[in-house]
Amino acid sequence: MSVNSKAREFVYSIMETREFIALKEAKANIDKNPKLKNEVDAFMNKQIFILFYY
Repeated sequence: MSVNSKAREFVYSIMETREFIALKEAKANIDKNPKLKNEVDAFMNKQIFILFYY
């Protein structure tokens, strides 16, 4: 089995986990609410700023 096949298999196995499915559902719920999406985006931008500039 090639490395690409193993990597693909690994990705698909992750996508079948409860945690990944819950993450996708949470993202869909956030995307439905523009105000919440803006708040989450602002928070993520602050995290990135802190990570790279401190």
